[in-house]
Amino acid sequence: MRRTIPIAILTVVLAAGSALAGASGRRVEREYRPAETHPSFPQGGIRSSSTVTFRPRAHERSVMVVVQDDSGLVVPGQVLQDLDGDGDADRTHEFCGSTSEAVAIDPNAPVKVARYHGSCDDPADPMQLGAWTKGTVTATFTR
Repeated sequence: MRRTIPIAILTVVLAAGSALAGASGRRVEREYRPAETHPSFPQGGIRSSSTVTFRPRAHERSVMVVVQDDSGLVVPGQVLQDLDGDGDADRTHEFCGSTSEAVAIDPNAPVKVARYHGSCDDPADPMQLGAWTKGTVTATFTR
């Protein structure tokens, strides 16, 4: 009986600690710099020709993304995953500055974040063009 209580308490403490560690997630930052641009069809906007790539760990099932540009502008973008290796994104999630909620991911495929030149209101509207300069993309991965 004496050993049962300390073992039970230790089990509860370890479980609570691992739950808290999983709740905060793993945070990864990547810097970006200006790159060539190309038209993005059929959307009609202009998308960066470079993406920022993150590699999820085996247990990570979702990601939240924040783009902080040195210009201070809010940057529209997409979270992309190519699940079958054909070079085309099978999963996409558009965002403006940051994802508003966790985005489901497959831990077996890299997560790419593309940034758009333009505004969050209408990236295809030439009267609303903005341009990202350089900055940081932060991805927070959770279970």
